[in-house]
Amino acid sequence: MSLIATAKNSNTVPAGRHLAELVDIEAGNSQYGPTYKWILTVQAGKTRQRLTAVTSQKAGQAAKWRQGAEALLGRPLKDQETVDLLRFVGTVCDINVTRETVSGKNGGTMVVNRIQGLRPAHQQKRLESAPVPRGAELTDDDASPEGDDVPF
Repeated sequence: MSLIATAKNSNTVPAGRHLAELVDIEAGNSQYGPTYKWILTVQAGKTRQRLTAVTSQKAGQAAKWRQGAEALLGRPLKDQETVDLLRFVGTVCDINVTRETVSGKNGGTMVVNRIQGLRPAHQQKRLESAPVPRGAELTDDDASPEGDDVPF
């Protein structure tokens, strides 16, 4: 009798600029406070992969969610202005993806993606409708003490 297992290397997206579709934004909590989880599908060659980015819900001018919302709106938010972040779901974005080696569980290391520079894509088109592979979700939710760990 055999029990066969296959090792699989990281599912990270290659570093560089990619088209991504914002498929959802969810409110949540971390050990540092309230968060927004931005869920995107990224066109990486002929396949699509899912990336997530977690930002705090802090509302100052340097807040990552605010920078993303302002980029997608194409203008700065005014003081006390409210915005429904779900209005951006379905938006095709241009993102810059980097790869970073971080400490993993049990003392090991792992390679994760970081999203830097989210902005609307000039070509507003939907990504190909190929299903996102199960297990391709890459989560950048190791929130920093400030809660904003993903630079948009």
